[in-house]
Amino acid sequence: MSGSGRSFASIIQNFLESCKTLHEEFLPAYDSPEGRKAYEDTLNCVKANFPQYIDELQGTADGAKVPFHEVIPDLFLLHMDNIILSARQEEGMRQPYGCSTICVNRGGQEILGHTEDALAETLNHFYLVSAHIISDKPQGRWNVTEEKFTSLCYAGHLPGYTMSYNHHGLVFSINTLSAKNLIPGRTPRHFITRALLSAENFVEVQQILTDAGSGTGDGCSVNMTFLDQEGDRLFHNIEVAPTECENESQLNVLTASPGEHILHCNSYLRLPVKQVNVEMLRSSEERMAAFKRYASPQDEEDVLKMLSDTSNKEFPVFRDSEFVSTIAVGIFDCVKRTWSLYSDSPKKSEPLVVLPLVLKKGGNVGIPKPDKRRQSVKEVNEEWFTQQLDHFNPTDETTWQQRYYSNDEYFNAEKGGPVFLMIGGEGEASVKWMTQGSWVDSAEKYGALLFQVEHRYYGKSHPTEDLSTENLKYLTSQQALADLATFIVAMNEKYKLPEDVKWIAFGGSYPGSLAAWLRVKYSHLVHGAMSASGPLLAQVDFKDYFRVITDSLASYSDDCVTAVKQGVSQIGVLLKQEIGQANLDQIFNLCDPVQESVDNEQDISNLYETIADDFAGVVQYNKDNRIGSPAGTNITIDVVCDIMVNQTIGPPINRLGQVNQLLLSTYDQKCLDYQYEKMIDTLRNASWDSEASEGGRQWTYQTCTEFGFYQTSSYESHIFGDQFSINFFIQQCTDIFGSIYDDDFVDAAIDRTNTFYGGLDIEVSNVVFVHGSIDPWHALGITKTVDQGAPAIYIEGTAHCANMYPPTDTDLPQLKAAREQIDELIGSWLKV
Repeated sequence: MSGSGRSFASIIQNFLESCKTLHEEFLPAYDSPEGRKAYEDTLNCVKANFPQYIDELQGTADGAKVPFHEVIPDLFLLHMDNIILSARQEEGMRQPYGCSTICVNRGGQEILGHTEDALAETLNHFYLVSAHIISDKPQGRWNVTEEKFTSLCYAGHLPGYTMSYNHHGLVFSINTLSAKNLIPGRTPRHFITRALLSAENFVEVQQILTDAGSGTGDGCSVNMTFLDQEGDRLFHNIEVAPTECENESQLNVLTASPGEHILHCNSYLRLPVKQVNVEMLRSSEERMAAFKRYASPQDEEDVLKMLSDTSNKEFPVFRDSEFVSTIAVGIFDCVKRTWSLYSDSPKKSEPLVVLPLVLKKGGNVGIPKPDKRRQSVKEVNEEWFTQQLDHFNPTDETTWQQRYYSNDEYFNAEKGGPVFLMIGGEGEASVKWMTQGSWVDSAEKYGALLFQVEHRYYGKSHPTEDLSTENLKYLTSQQALADLATFIVAMNEKYKLPEDVKWIAFGGSYPGSLAAWLRVKYSHLVHGAMSASGPLLAQVDFKDYFRVITDSLASYSDDCVTAVKQGVSQIGVLLKQEIGQANLDQIFNLCDPVQESVDNEQDISNLYETIADDFAGVVQYNKDNRIGSPAGTNITIDVVCDIMVNQTIGPPINRLGQVNQLLLSTYDQKCLDYQYEKMIDTLRNASWDSEASEGGRQWTYQTCTEFGFYQTSSYESHIFGDQFSINFFIQQCTDIFGSIYDDDFVDAAIDRTNTFYGGLDIEVSNVVFVHGSIDPWHALGITKTVDQGAPAIYIEGTAHCANMYPPTDTDLPQLKAAREQIDELIGSWLKV
């Protein structure tokens, strides 16, 4: 992490210069023979088990230009802590420092609250580190290949020892404990808690803390939960201590089930461990006593009140003394999936920042969350089907291999049906859909055979040798529907299904449109369809998209909308002056100085459109039940609007910048790349090995040749300005695919699509059209029932394809009712 060293070099240097513990205790101990041996034994232990974290420390030292262990062992000594003193039978500085933690586990209130207390010299010497580390080969004793986390760090220290979360959903805080018998040559707690940042589940957490073969050299307790754990929410407090007789840590786990809570400070409450630092133990006892004077905490308000307690003047919970201070208070809300950080007493201040807890991302249409009710043991593997390249040219016999998945776990072969078909869309098909999602609930109920077919030209389904414009002529929705019809006929034969077998199609977003159109065009093969969030009306200028975005942001507050509009307006002001342009570079972390592009209309349009997309993606996928998405499901309207109305961040443009930085960090982007030609060059790449082949080039082609769907700034009173008109998008068609793809071509293509499918005047039966009010795509769909044979379900307060994901306890009542109505409709179709 040399990057964190460079970013915080002055903070690290200042901290090392002012750290009394380092200069008055650790370095003198290191200079003794006993201390030097303890240092070398401990360093060798860590090098053997966690060499990657030694490299990380070395990188931090190099970046900050401070010594590591070759000249003066500053950084490693800080991580050894009092272990270096134990070699000389010294206890070290006695100060009542420590931390206080409260976990509340009650319905709708799942809170981990923590005060981070430290010596006063630590003030202004800490920072947040957000990192995504990918290794070519397994690292360390736990064979780690990928870590992604955010952690509050002390200057020059490894992340993981205060408050942290990782992309597997692990949320935790650490309390220092003072075991008397510290053991050099074992793993210091700082390295064990650093390793926690890679843990994927509770078993791995226990494995890391036990550290078999070495064990911890000192003690701590871990307060934790996993956001996506199976079953009920569980919080744990794990006391960790060294053992002299065995080469592993001793652990004691206390679990808070629903309806329970945990209180913990800085003393062993359950492990029979001899302790030192009388001042810290007394402080811990007094803080625990203060907690117990309150009624059992029920919610976040109770936690904030207790963590702000100053009733004991000598040993308050929230501290602000000459020697020890509370440098931060953190609140992890596991329901809202946010991490709020306070720099002052939370009783009398607002959070300094509210961070979303962003978990590991999934695919394009969205991967369903693990369904806690369903533990399928069915192994689903990819299969391949020989498909025609051109269904509408009988003289062309070219074929290709199309990927699909099947699951017969619930299928009753004797009855011969029904069959459910999940239609793939503008992204890679996901095997997780074969065992998860509301359609699987219906499959189990009705004994259905399940298929999922990947859309031609997406994922691994490659009909042609590349994505050249010439080859993309075979990428049309009509060819895709013919693929599905051909597949259905072949599967009927392969599985020897009866002639009256009933196929039901399922699709969300663009596949939602395909599901409805499949029923229209191939009604003799498909008996019914569930069309979720499907835009049926092709439209060149989809100006209503941002109208719905604005309305959805206003559902949080009008102040959020006003702040966004003011922030965008301030961009225009700064673009007019050189100093302002330099400020924009910093505020939005631009990859290239905007001064070089200020006269380039396309670059400026792309900048505005990219910033608008920050909010569009958040709104479109707001609070759906998936692990990840192209827009980050855990970053919600509440999260971005919390930022936009937080005046402590600065003027509205600074708040826009913080939203932008949040999304850059989420998707591992170092900077905001807004230059138009870079984007066009990427999308011109026709290789299957290119970044564009993940779907960007293909979907852009489909918008130019069939659908439009261009989300412009044409809507009046547009809060994101008026810089990305329809011409901006048509120009992309021309620049990527050729001069014939101009405005006349696109207009004609959209007219042809609506003529072929009927737009919103579609005549069909046995189709249910499902839309959410938050989802901007409902503006191009059927949201009111015109024909009882093809009803519409409009779900207030839900976003894109929300009904397709597995149910959760926090689902809105109207979403639960919609799923039930859809299931009943499917049942009625199957009885006919």
